[in-house]
Parts: sequence; structure tokens; C-alpha cells
Amino acid sequence: MGLWFCSLSDYPIFLVDSSGSEPRFSGVRSGANPAIRAIRHDLLFNASAMISFRISHLASSGTPRTVVRPRRSNECLRMLLASGLITMAMGCGGETEGTRPLWVHVAASTRPVVEKVAERSNTDRPRISAAASSMLVTQILAGAPADLVVLADERWMDELEAEGMILDGSRVLLARNRLVVVVPTDSSTGSKADPPIGRIAVAEPRSVPLGRYTDEVIDHLGWRSEVDGRLLVAGDARAVLALVERGDADAGIVYASDASGSERVRVVRRIPEEAHRPIRYEGAILSDHPQAESLLDLLQEHEVFFQAGFMASEGVEP
Repeated sequence: MGLWFCSLSDYPIFLVDSSGSEPRFSGVRSGANPAIRAIRHDLLFNASAMISFRISHLASSGTPRTVVRPRRSNECLRMLLASGLITMAMGCGGETEGTRPLWVHVAASTRPVVEKVAERSNTDRPRISAAASSMLVTQILAGAPADLVVLADERWMDELEAEGMILDGSRVLLARNRLVVVVPTDSSTGSKADPPIGRIAVAEPRSVPLGRYTDEVIDHLGWRSEVDGRLLVAGDARAVLALVERGDADAGIVYASDASGSERVRVVRRIPEEAHRPIRYEGAILSDHPQAESLLDLLQEHEVFFQAGFMASEGVEP
């Protein structure tokens, strides 16, 4: 049997089974929450969300090779089928239990922290996939290998728990965060603009946690009518920051932790915490991989997230 991942960036999203006469694409698990299920379905099949595709075989230990970069998911699938790559996957073996890597799926805003912790741990080169929490959960429930997960939204962790994916007693609170308005470092925009002027970078509100928090802020502060037509929507938290760093957006609403790690933006306003639901980062173990627990233990050392601009889980401000 050959299994290939057709993915957004480096992160698996479609499982393609070429063992039969016709390739079969993985479905979406039923899930306990109809709203979550609808979002997962959109993430899998909504063409507008598919920007960059890569494919990698499960048995490969190297970096996934870019094959096609279509803008629409159906274009990706047509090109995969036409190229014969699915057929090439047939008969390939996989990694054994003793040699398989540690698969770690993390919210995009936490990737620098997790990578830093992994470097000083005894973990053997974990494979870290970073994306919006919604995308990660969709991939995991579609069959992507996963041993440890760090998410930026309790709702998506609840979904994994409802599906029986989380090992009992392993779900823990790691850190909290807050939102800020940033502008490019050389911008003349001051802190009095309410709402920010010009083009505003935000995360996609329906499926990306940062986007949902931002949407709540816009409503709470009464900005909706003033920002309509001026929002630049990005696919995850790091992409929002990048739009401002490059000057493609005049301002952006990002996590305080992301802003603190960039020299190309400056904070002009802190969003009041009462303007949105609490932003909580949780971690959980999804398998019996021997290195998953040790890495999660290291991530629970509060100074790790604190030094990266997050708020410690017990409520101490950075």
C-alpha cells in the first residue's frame, strides 16, 4: 500500500491511498461538534484555502519536495493524478516503530518556542508542523501522524478529546497570550488611531483562532463598519505578522508574543483582554511515543513561554 500526503506547506492535509485500482481520499471524521465538523470539511475541500501544495511519502526521512503550487485544490489533485506520482508510491515501506520520528503539531505562534525547547531536549529531531490550530486538528483527524500537539484554542483541543485522540491526563495548560496592534517599524502611525488606519492584516476569522479572537475585538470595540473593505486576511498568525513586516499592510492585529519576537514591527496599542475570550495554549499527548511526555514536560516550564513574550499560565504578565 502506498500513502501520500497532499499538503498545505509542509503539513499533511489529504491522505491518498493508492493501494486499490482507484486512489481514495480520506474523509472527515464525524466529530462531536457540527460547527467544528463544517469547518474541518471546508479546510479540507475549500479551494480558496489551498495556496501551496507539497507531497511527501510516509517512508521518506527528508524534507518534503515541492511538486506543484496551484491555487485551487482540484488543480492540485488533477496534477497529482496526471503525473503518476500516486502510482509511484505503491509498494513503498514505512518506518518501524523503533525508528519513527516524534511528530509534533503546534499552533503557528508557538513554533519558535517549541523549536527552541526541542533543541535543548533529548528528543531526536522531532518533525514539527506549524499551522493554524484548526488546520492541525483537521490534518490529525484525517490521519496525519501525531504524537504531541500544542494548540491556541481550547475548542479545537476539545474536539481532539471528543474523538478520543488525547491520552488520559496529558492535557495541560501551557501559557496565555494577548492581542496587540502593530505597524511597520518605520511607520509614522501613532497609538491614537482607533481603529488603525489603512490596510489592516488579520487572520481568517472562521477557522483560525487568532482570526476568531480578532473578530470578537472588532465587534467589541465597534470597529466593524470602519474596517470593512480594509482587511487583509491571512491563513495563520505568523502570516499576519509577515504582512505587516513586509509593509503589505499598514497595521495588523497579532499575538503579543509574535510582536515581541520581531524587529520589523512596533506595538502601538494593546487590546483590552475583556474584548475577546481568554487566549489559552494547551498541550496534549496523542500517542505512546517515548519522547512525547519528556518534551511536554519541558514545555511546561513557564519561563520558556514567558521569555518568548507569552503570559505565563498562572497569569503573570510578561
